[in-house]
Amino acid sequence: MKYDILDHTADLKIKVYGNSLNSIFENSVAAISDLITGSKSMENAIKRKVEITKQSVDDMLVQLLNDVIFYLETENVLFQRAEINISGNRLNGILFGTKLPDNPCYSNAIKAVTYYNLKISPEEGFAILVLDV
Repeated sequence: MKYDILDHTADLKIKVYGNSLNSIFENSVAAISDLITGSKSMENAIKRKVEITKQSVDDMLVQLLNDVIFYLETENVLFQRAEINISGNRLNGILFGTKLPDNPCYSNAIKAVTYYNLKISPEEGFAILVLDV
């Protein structure tokens, strides 16, 4: 796995690994998907281009992951994989996912990615995220 679940009293806290900022973002998308579906691998037939411009890397990651959650809730599409390129304050990428059946059973119902205890450290090879469940 490219992430670990950490102890947290009320929400879900994870440590996502990656050897670059791009890979931390890509692995964060995969971790969210894995936590939602319980490691069920699915066909990634749907592609969606993403472009995010924010003042900070923290804002870009929170926006990207909350977009993934938004697409799940509004379109019933779960994005399990991403190809991300970050340059300065701009993120460009492609999300790869699948349409889920109506009324799927989720392992974790993630409402949002929060800024609480958020830490992104590509130099150390990880990010810490707290997910509101």
